[in-house]
Amino acid sequence: MYVFVRFTGIALLIFGLLFMLIGFVGAVVGFSMYGEVVGAVNNFLFGNSGYVLPQEAVRLYASAYGLVMFVLGMMTSAFGQLMLVFVDLAVNTRETNVLLRSLRRRDL
Repeated sequence: MYVFVRFTGIALLIFGLLFMLIGFVGAVVGFSMYGEVVGAVNNFLFGNSGYVLPQEAVRLYASAYGLVMFVLGMMTSAFGQLMLVFVDLAVNTRETNVLLRSLRRRDL
């Protein structure tokens, strides 16, 4: 069971890092190439509808998107690290108790 929890923790850690990277890159692309982003959104997403994405709103949307994805990645990575800590504590509990009790017997 500890193997599955460790594997899930590592997978969550990797996905969290990917979410953070996607959020950061999305915000950078939205800020630096906002003209191309507006053209792509208006042509592909809003091509058949009457909606048009204004050019001023791209920076706001890019920063909000980047912030949300980055925070989601941070929370996912933190949960993965927490799972790894719990597994390490569960695996090493007996050894930790032996070390602490031997220190108490020696009056240290």
